[in-house]
Amino acid sequence: MPGSRLLVALTIFFLSACGGAENRPDANVITLNSTFDADFDLISHHNEPVTDEDFAGKPMLIYFGFTTCPEVCPMALGKMQATLDHLGRDADKIQTLFITVDPERDDPERLRNHLAYDPRLLGLTGSLEKISEAQDALNVWSQKVMLEDSAMGYT
Repeated sequence: MPGSRLLVALTIFFLSACGGAENRPDANVITLNSTFDADFDLISHHNEPVTDEDFAGKPMLIYFGFTTCPEVCPMALGKMQATLDHLGRDADKIQTLFITVDPERDDPERLRNHLAYDPRLLGLTGSLEKISEAQDALNVWSQKVMLEDSAMGYT
């Protein structure tokens, strides 16, 4: 459902983009608009269909990345895990999602192995089209970059 009940509980990644005080939101107030439309229809790392509606009423912390990411993605996942640890018993009130931007490599099994260290993290994949739709819905951009002298081929 477009405009699903997505609550952005943790805005750590967005706060650094805020300008001066005139651009900062009021404390303890979350305002959503169509910019944050978590409309997606993907496959979990348990090989089950997952849509945004599966988490209706539950805040989602979403990270887009890929399993062969050498530095940024592991650090971001570590921060997500540390945030959940800090929340303690309240961590189960938030759904953390790792959505791949590389579905050509990141099938459910690869995501399951990559995220096995923390069952609170749910990996999502799908077709290139479905990943692109999820990115568009959440205003996320990524680009495949070819690596000529690498066994990986691209990043």
